[in-house]
Formats: sequence, structure tokens, C-alpha cells
Amino acid sequence: MKKILFSSIILVMLAGLASCAEVKPITKSELKEARLGLYTMVKDTTWEGRIRITGDVYVKKGVTLTIKPGTVIRFDTIAPKLESQGGRNMFALTAPYYFPGAEIITRGRIIAIGTKDRPIIFTSSDPSPRPGIWGAINLLGSNGNVFKYCNISYAYDGIHNHASHAKVTKCIFHDNGVALSFMKANFNNTCVMDIEDNTIVGNLSGISARYANITVLHNDISNNKFFGIWLQEGDTGRIAYNDIMRNGKGIFLFRAAPLKVHLNNIAFNKEYNIALAVETPNDVDASNNWWGTTDPAKIKAKFYDKRTDSSLGIVNFRPFLKTKVPGTVK
Repeated sequence: MKKILFSSIILVMLAGLASCAEVKPITKSELKEARLGLYTMVKDTTWEGRIRITGDVYVKKGVTLTIKPGTVIRFDTIAPKLESQGGRNMFALTAPYYFPGAEIITRGRIIAIGTKDRPIIFTSSDPSPRPGIWGAINLLGSNGNVFKYCNISYAYDGIHNHASHAKVTKCIFHDNGVALSFMKANFNNTCVMDIEDNTIVGNLSGISARYANITVLHNDISNNKFFGIWLQEGDTGRIAYNDIMRNGKGIFLFRAAPLKVHLNNIAFNKEYNIALAVETPNDVDASNNWWGTTDPAKIKAKFYDKRTDSSLGIVNFRPFLKTKVPGTVK
């Protein structure tokens, strides 16, 4: 459990800022990818067409980056070195918000609204990509972020919300290290994340939250290797109408406050449907969910809680639903 705990989040401190340059909006008529890296955005900017991120891009506080439907943004694989060392990273490797791969780092805000027919693509430029090969869409003390109809793949963290406000709807996350992670720390701002009507499938891990206010509704959170949802200390919010199925662990809790998890389909997860880690003495109200069976013994067998370790809280699953919750994934 500790291995998962420390491998799922990189804590880093913002340290310096490198180059500042202008960029013209990319038009659809351009045949070549526009290349951008070691770049600081100092005024409101619109992206469209094809863009290749060759190093860190920094959206300064007060600046809005708008991304148009159909835009394809590809991130290079880069060495974990600063510009002063011949690398393509803008910030010190010791900083707690930093990812070693190329990333978009936002103190301003991002408005990325695609359409069903023309989603916005964030992915790797590598011909043989793998999870974690680029950094993240990294929100740092940033408000007003919107992601709709985006397809995000092969990032270390697809969207990383660090004391920011963001709404994520109708997006697809696959083959990322962690699809969405968020926490409040080191910024004078709350961490709020609304995650609704998304497909979070086939990542190493799904959703990770710490000291955050979260709303997780109507998502397909399935087939993620380690966990579907990982909740830690200080989280508040609502988890309902989701399909949380066929993950390593469905919902994983570490030092989590008492919470309610209702009206979800939580079934067929490989290790446990709900697992409590060490230092989690609080009970979980998990009533009114569908567990893939109506046999109470089989339901309890898929929990790791007080029944297995007396130091833990207990998962209260009664009453439970006898049929699958309808209308979870739209």
C-alpha cells in the first residue's frame, strides 16, 4: 500500500521561471505542427490545429489559454533536466508540484472545450507511447478551468489539480499513470474537482484525491490496474451513479474521513471492491450500491476492512441493491 501511496503522487515546489515568448494562434490551414517549449504565456492565447509540446509551457497567473475543438496537442518525452543543464524543464526538480516530463503548467486557467465529433486530444508524440511518458496538465492554484470532450492519454497524471478549481465532463482518459489527481497544499486556495460523465478506463490508476472537495457522478471507472478511486485524508464530496468495475481495487481509502458512497455499481474488481488501508479507523457508509451479487457473504468477501484487520473501520453495505443501478453511464 505504501508503494502505491508514494508512486501515485509527485510532490514538488515551484521554483523559477524560464523564457518568455510570444506565440501566434495556430490555424487549421497549417500543415505542420507548431512547436512550443520552454515558453511562458503572458497574455490570453487561443490554440487550434496541431501543436507539439517540446518542453514545459507555463500559463502565467491571470492568463487564459483557450483550446478549440479538434486541436491535437502532442507532448515530447524529455530528460528530467532544467534548461540551464541543457534540458527542457522550466522548474527545479526539487519543487513539489513538478512532473519531470513535458507539461502544461497553469497558474492562469485553461478552457478546453471540444465537441463529440471533434474532441481535443492531449497525447504523447512518441511512436511507441506508454503510461507516464509525458508530465501532466498541471493546475496550480488555478480557478475556472474547464475540460469537455477531451481525450487524454499516456500522461503521468492526465489532469493534476493542485489547490485549483476544475470541471471535467465527457472526457476520455486511457493509458495514463493516474487519470486525475487532486489535492490542496501550498496554495491559498481550495481544491474543487467536478468529474462528471467521463470514461476513465485502462489507466494504471483512476482518480486520486487528498484534501479536496470532489463530485464524482456518472463516470465509467473501469479496468484501471491499481485502483478506480483512491480517497485520502481530508476529502469531502459525493460519489454516486458511477460504474466502478474490474479495477485492481474499486475504492481504496487511506486515512479517509467518514464518507458516503451510494447508488454506484461497484463490482468485479480484482482484489477488493472497497479496501481500507492502514490508519483508516473510520467506517464507510456504502449502503444502496449494487455489488454484482445478492449474496451477503460474497459481498463481504470483497471488502478489506475490520472483518480482516481489527484496527480498521467497517464497510456498512446494508441495505444493498438487488439489481444494477440504471443510468449510471450516459
